[in-house]
Amino acid sequence: VIALAGGFTPAADRANVQIEREGKQITVNLTRLDTIGSEERLQIGDKLFVPENRKRYYMAGMVNRGGEQPYPDDRKLKLSEILSAQVPPTGADLKNIRVTREGADGKQVIQTVNITKMMKEGDKSSDMEILPGDTITVPAGKQSGTQGLQNGLWIISSVLGIFSFLRR
Repeated sequence: VIALAGGFTPAADRANVQIEREGKQITVNLTRLDTIGSEERLQIGDKLFVPENRKRYYMAGMVNRGGEQPYPDDRKLKLSEILSAQVPPTGADLKNIRVTREGADGKQVIQTVNITKMMKEGDKSSDMEILPGDTITVPAGKQSGTQGLQNGLWIISSVLGIFSFLRR
């Protein structure tokens, strides 16, 4: 039925799909179709609602696209996966990536990860899972004069791109 309607959008919360049947709400997790029971199968007269996935993580610092990022509802995210798509080629301090998350006591917990070591040594033990609500900060590294100029131009072009997008 969802495929006939054009499929899921990237913002769909497939883990919390709602079926309304005779005034009753049934929540279905469609990230794993093999777990659907007979009660969750659609019947004539059912209404289907796919909510928006509101899970987010955040990027800051020397990244291609900072700010709020959608967190997928159908899989886990690893730090290396996110950084491979987000970090600019020069100027980032990959030895001091910070992941900030809320601890069980409500206080912020900051973990520093050395991605350079992970890539050189192949040690994936520090390739942590990123959770909804986490903030990943990629600090600027020490730069030569040329790298500083390149990064300055990269930042200016990013800001100009945002302004031109907002003016549309």
